[in-house]
Amino acid sequence: ELGGLIFAYLGPEPTPLLPHYDLLLRTDGARLVWNAGRPGHFNWLQNSENAVDQAHLPFLHASVYSQMAMKRPSIDWETTWYGIRATTRIPGIPTAKVSLFIYPGANRFTGARRGRTPSHNMVFRVPRDDEWCDTYLLNFFPGVARDDLQPGDLQFRVRDMEPGVYLREDDGWWGVASRDQDQMAVETQGVVANRPGEHLASSDRGVIMLREMVKQAIEDVHQGRDPIGVIRDVEANEYIAFDDQMDEIGALA
Repeated sequence: ELGGLIFAYLGPEPTPLLPHYDLLLRTDGARLVWNAGRPGHFNWLQNSENAVDQAHLPFLHASVYSQMAMKRPSIDWETTWYGIRATTRIPGIPTAKVSLFIYPGANRFTGARRGRTPSHNMVFRVPRDDEWCDTYLLNFFPGVARDDLQPGDLQFRVRDMEPGVYLREDDGWWGVASRDQDQMAVETQGVVANRPGEHLASSDRGVIMLREMVKQAIEDVHQGRDPIGVIRDVEANEYIAFDDQMDEIGALA
């Protein structure tokens, strides 16, 4: 158990270390841990692809990121020891948005959506099988007491709704509550996305990088090597902060 979540390792010996990600350890603010309310009816990989597809932010989430709504982003992706680091720049906004994908299915990012307290966040994607995926979320609010959080921060998705049914919201855009928009986008691709029918473009470079990373990890395991993201160095695992630029929350309110 760490940071309000219970982790399990399923695999061959020797067992790697449980990564000490910063948001699981910090005590200088409020931390909320919750799940998506029901498993997503989709393969875990397309759920993970959503995390490296920063190009969707100004469009799918236009109602809650009004400063960047419908603006064409400039995005740089780079591979790192933990996965993929994406830097998104929006015209008219001086601060870049940094998002970190942590292989194979987690990501860490900052958020400042309308109606919510700015926060640092992690998402953990856990496949049940090829067709169902659980999503666990962690929100950390530096320097904020739990009693001072806004009502929007505490809208946990504890509900039992059928796949394809989403919380509705009269937002002038998609009519779907912001917390359901990603699940809607991923779920409506189908249980397993039709990748052979895709026409990928430059805005999909992060998705292409992730797929290559998956192929390499499969080959590494086949050859008896640790795949990317496995941690065995105790000293390096004391506190994993990833990136100095993650210390401040970008001005994307």
